[in-house]
Amino acid sequence: MNCTRLVAWRLLICAMIATLVLAPLAAAQVIVVPKIKGNLIDVVIREGSIQMPAVVAKGWVTLRITNAGQENHSLTLMGHGKIHSLPIALRPGHAALMPIKLKEAVYTVWCQMQGHADSGERVSLVVVDD
Repeated sequence: MNCTRLVAWRLLICAMIATLVLAPLAAAQVIVVPKIKGNLIDVVIREGSIQMPAVVAKGWVTLRITNAGQENHSLTLMGHGKIHSLPIALRPGHAALMPIKLKEAVYTVWCQMQGHADSGERVSLVVVDD
């Protein structure tokens, strides 16, 4: 095999290996991956609704926020004098983890994208002492 063909084969093999290694990373759905703290709480946002438990115990929780809609969504919680916001907008089909320490209170939870809270993407979360 001449030198040119050998180089071409090596480049092809390197490209195939890179594709096999990097393709799963490009297809990953979780875009924020902090350490999970406390109970894992599922939050699903889609056009016109936020689905999540209505009551959780105080302390550390990690919200697993999934965008099951067709538009970008995000999440903000306000309660006990604090505001916790997801720092990014989630594209459709993507999810993010958001660890937060909750105190006993009633929190308002909403999608901070313009007009989404007014269209039904707003719920209350009651945090209780277990």
